[in-house]
Amino acid sequence: AMWLLFFVAASCTALIAPPSGTRQPIRCSAVPQRTAPKKPSKAKLRRMARTLYVRGERSAARGHTRSACDLYRECLELTPRDSYAWLALCKVMQRTNATATGDLGG
Repeated sequence: AMWLLFFVAASCTALIAPPSGTRQPIRCSAVPQRTAPKKPSKAKLRRMARTLYVRGERSAARGHTRSACDLYRECLELTPRDSYAWLALCKVMQRTNATATGDLGG
């Protein structure tokens, strides 16, 4: 009976013993992986910039020059070589400067 208790105790500790470390941990798909976020593709950057440009045009047409400038600047952060956004930003800034100085093109 003593041998039986010893055998049961030894087998139970073998079942509970921590793993030796040679196995790889099991990866669950629900666990978020720590990877860097992917950069958007060039096409997606162009689409995002185009959306910002159009929103800037609408803001400028409504007379919201500050928000239009902000939108054009965001557009230019995404696509710094966008000549249309540069031109639109210059026009809005020129209009803002003209109204601030009182020169309304007369």
